[in-house]
Amino acid sequence: MWTCTFSAPDITIALVNMDGLLLYHGYLQSSHVIANNTSNSGTVVHFKLGDLNLVAYIKDYSRICQKGIGLVQPNQKSVLSVDVIGIGMCLTFTRVQSLLSTALLFKTFLKNPSSSPPIKASSSTQIEAVKPSGKRIQLVKFNLQQCCVNLCGDVSLDDEYVDDPKRVNYGSQGGRFLISELPDRTPRTAKVASTEYKQRPNVVLFDMQKAKFVKRAGGLKEVAICSLFSVTTITARWEPDVHLALVELGLRLKLLVHNHKLQEQQLTKDHEIKKEPSNQKKKESLFVVDVEMLTVTAEAGDGVETIIQLSRIPNGSKPAVKWDYVIQGLDMHICLPFRLQLRAIDDYVEEMIRALKLVADAKKKIIFPFKKESESKKPSSTELGRVKLYVRKLTAEIEEEPLQGWLDEHYHLRKKDAHEMAARSLVVQLRDYSYPLLVATSGKCEGRLVLAQQATPFQPQTLHEVYIGKWRKVDMYRSVSGTTPPMKMFLDLPLHFEKVEVSFGVGFEPPLADLSYAFTVALRRASLSVRNPNPFIIPPKIEKSFPWWDEMRNYIHGNTTLSFSEMLYNILATTDPYEKSDKFHMSSGYMEIQQSDGRFYASSRELKIFTSSLENLLRNSTTKPPAGELCAFLVAPTLILEVAMDWGCDSGTPLNHFLFALPSEGVAREYISDPFRSTSLSMRLNLALRTSTSSTNDSPTINVAPHDIVWLINFIILNYIPPVKLRFFSRYPRFGVPRVSRSGNLSLDKVMTEFILRVDSTPTVIRHMSLDESDPAKGLTFKMSKIKSEMYLGRGKQKFTFDSPRDLLVPVYQGVDLHMPKVFLNKDDTTCVIKVQTPKKASQDGVVNDNCSNAIGTTDRIRDDGFILSSDYFIVRKQSPKADCSRLLTWQEACKKSIEMKFVIPASCGHDNDELDRSDPSDDDGYNVVIADNSQRVFVYGLKLLLTIENRNGILSWGSELGKAVTPPKPSPSRQHAQRKLLEETQDQNKSQPIQDVSKTPTGQTGSPINQKEASKSDQSQSNPNKVEHQTFDDTAKHVNVDGSEEDEEGTCNFMVNVIEPQFNLHSEEANGRFLLAAASGRVLSRSFHKVVNVGIDVIEQANKSGTQVLKVALPHHHVYLHYKWQT
Repeated sequence: MWTCTFSAPDITIALVNMDGLLLYHGYLQSSHVIANNTSNSGTVVHFKLGDLNLVAYIKDYSRICQKGIGLVQPNQKSVLSVDVIGIGMCLTFTRVQSLLSTALLFKTFLKNPSSSPPIKASSSTQIEAVKPSGKRIQLVKFNLQQCCVNLCGDVSLDDEYVDDPKRVNYGSQGGRFLISELPDRTPRTAKVASTEYKQRPNVVLFDMQKAKFVKRAGGLKEVAICSLFSVTTITARWEPDVHLALVELGLRLKLLVHNHKLQEQQLTKDHEIKKEPSNQKKKESLFVVDVEMLTVTAEAGDGVETIIQLSRIPNGSKPAVKWDYVIQGLDMHICLPFRLQLRAIDDYVEEMIRALKLVADAKKKIIFPFKKESESKKPSSTELGRVKLYVRKLTAEIEEEPLQGWLDEHYHLRKKDAHEMAARSLVVQLRDYSYPLLVATSGKCEGRLVLAQQATPFQPQTLHEVYIGKWRKVDMYRSVSGTTPPMKMFLDLPLHFEKVEVSFGVGFEPPLADLSYAFTVALRRASLSVRNPNPFIIPPKIEKSFPWWDEMRNYIHGNTTLSFSEMLYNILATTDPYEKSDKFHMSSGYMEIQQSDGRFYASSRELKIFTSSLENLLRNSTTKPPAGELCAFLVAPTLILEVAMDWGCDSGTPLNHFLFALPSEGVAREYISDPFRSTSLSMRLNLALRTSTSSTNDSPTINVAPHDIVWLINFIILNYIPPVKLRFFSRYPRFGVPRVSRSGNLSLDKVMTEFILRVDSTPTVIRHMSLDESDPAKGLTFKMSKIKSEMYLGRGKQKFTFDSPRDLLVPVYQGVDLHMPKVFLNKDDTTCVIKVQTPKKASQDGVVNDNCSNAIGTTDRIRDDGFILSSDYFIVRKQSPKADCSRLLTWQEACKKSIEMKFVIPASCGHDNDELDRSDPSDDDGYNVVIADNSQRVFVYGLKLLLTIENRNGILSWGSELGKAVTPPKPSPSRQHAQRKLLEETQDQNKSQPIQDVSKTPTGQTGSPINQKEASKSDQSQSNPNKVEHQTFDDTAKHVNVDGSEEDEEGTCNFMVNVIEPQFNLHSEEANGRFLLAAASGRVLSRSFHKVVNVGIDVIEQANKSGTQVLKVALPHHHVYLHYKWQT
């Protein structure tokens, strides 16, 4: 056991150079050294140092104050602990150079301490490598409470011209080039100049509190050294002037090292020692940084201040410096302040970085004008490993502008509870509305995302000033605005969520307009400079900006797939965004959405649609909705939606999104956006409903009641034509928001020139839902083996340009096909508005249900109970001359093949097998002939109708309720007054116009063939006035004209109904019998004729009751005739 104590009140240390001149003089006060072996850990050495003053004999002095405690344990686990209370340093550029020079001299002296030759090992004896004893320090602890470093010095502000070449990439048309000359063959240079700034700012550059460093040797098997650096708070400040000052200091130190190496090479030529490479395998090292609060502020540009908060935990997995990054965040909050101009910030930061490089090159040209010898560059060994992000709670919000939201919404604003956000992996919320825009859980994404930029020729250049720091500016060239292609996104990205909920409402549109305005401000060009005295001038736009659909076509390409295990969709049915119950609700099982260029595909399983029509109906009533599960309006086991979009533009190649000039063209294009701007859109939508692949008994079902129809009509009107201030909220003047002119682009409904819709449901069941148990129409069911509806809206066959006139988008083709329609009253169907119960078997009294096709019972009364109507096929066709027949046929064939490939109809789908064997008459050329005369033709095959008192009451009740549902509401008194005034003004205008005799046509005037024909017939009627008086109603029904001729095939056909093999059964309740009417075919035809009716003198005289004036007037008149033809 021993103890040793050494104490010195004052120690002086002097450092001289080789010439004996004093370089540094240090004073150490109150030094204590205590060593003992009394502890169980072995020998302990304790150092205690007081104040240490270090004076450099150059111009001034530096002082370092420290106080520390060190522990050294010489056993197998040695520990070194250093505790420093405070360190203070005052440095200048000259002192730093002196310290480096002294360090280099010590390095040279240690390498060659004397001029004696090196000792050579004899051949008989060899020096063995000394193995480490294993008693080295394995744990190092260093605690620093306070550190202050003061760096002072002068920097140069010389004006200088520096080369400013620009690298360009021409891609496959030339590769990479370095442009060092302007188009006029002058060198491309930049000028660095000094500016006047009289203030001397005092800025804290670095502040660190409670820092701790721990280094441990050993530990894990494959890790040699484990290091931990922890600090509670770090505040750092970056400024361009300080950066340039440090660059200048670095260049001077680099020059000093360069000169020292030249001297060292002369001294070490004769004493070169070769080092043998070490084959010892290095172990990996682990370095961990733990920062509670890290704040980095920077002057990122002229007028741009940034704040960055970072935290990282790197893990070196290989000695070749491959880093794995792990970022952990418990609560992260991202906020976009209102009117934050992100594009302007990006532009200024980019210019500041480029200006910094130019100023650094200018300083290097003056201070260190040496060029490195060309050496082959070795590939960098630094690799990026894995990047992992762990976030427990992430909140990203866009700050709303003051006074921009509606005042009637601010009283709803309240603070959300934290557990709501914690229970949801993604939430997109608008204000505090009842439903968020998006809620998604358990997301997973593994794909590719590529950002690329089109290669172009060298863009035109313009010279402008960039102010950097407080004492410099750089005059440099940059590309003219609008000539640099933007970055485009190419996706191959599958994204899957377990559960997704999407909500929307027309009340969401005002905040979405504010959101759009925020991004408009963030992405527009602006001036943020506070030092540039020149005004910011935005060059005038030659072309209009793109609408959002053209932006999507230009910037986003590739394939994107979204899949959800479960999806909920809510659309509010009111303008109140805080509504919770009145909504359109859709739920789905597995859903997949695919998006590519010009194509959208969606498939869903177990789709159900619910409406809040019953709750809305009983909201102001004392009757409460019955408890239980709500009945779905639509149930679709399988749904597929396909949308194809063909765009048209002036260039003729809408898929060519290389808008800028290619490098081979050499010069920029005059017009960039206009050739790509969409001028036409052909949208083809195909919707298919099918049974599920696992079960054949469930079919697409619609459960509809009159109140559902009323609710749906109001819902569609609200969402298609909402109140003006909701849909056009952004167009109204607002406080602090400048009014800008509209873009001048065509709206999307004007761009659309074709819209083709096809709905195919196989099979289909439509059930009438009754509110009253005594409803005669209770159990009314419509069942079809297939429903196909096609609609073609178009504007004509012309080629559309941006300025071409556009007619209304009118229907030019309509087609409806019903296969095996059946209408019956299902007596076993005890459904109501709450829940649909599908009957599993027929009742015992012989009533036929919807799934039974065999007769039960012996009498006709029992066999036909509930039956109303059936038909083999029901076809409706209507086509206009504006329709493009070739495009229509191509689309129909494509839809048919697409559906056949995706669906295979099972052998038994709940209907008779003979229904599958029958051919589709709509595919037969004999039945599918359509005449483009804008006439509606109806074909009914195999019609069977049973009319009983019960059926009649049910149909009349259902028709009465349906008529009330579709009847438009009574207009308000103000609207009635406006309509009355408009009618009176129209009548006054008609009275003021003189009545002309159309029979007196001027000689030589040419008109249409119809007018000429009508005029000739008018002349014939005038020559035979007696025939007009004897024309009867029978003659009119037979198309007998005033001249006695028949025109059965002339006129305009409005509609035509063709019935093939109809059967009408009239059942008597009292008599034991039935009346049957059957025919081979029948036709109902409606035509309108444009006639000229001559009004006689006696009729006019009788109307005027005065014979003083005699007028002979020929007035055009329209006759509508209904033809009934039956073949029995």
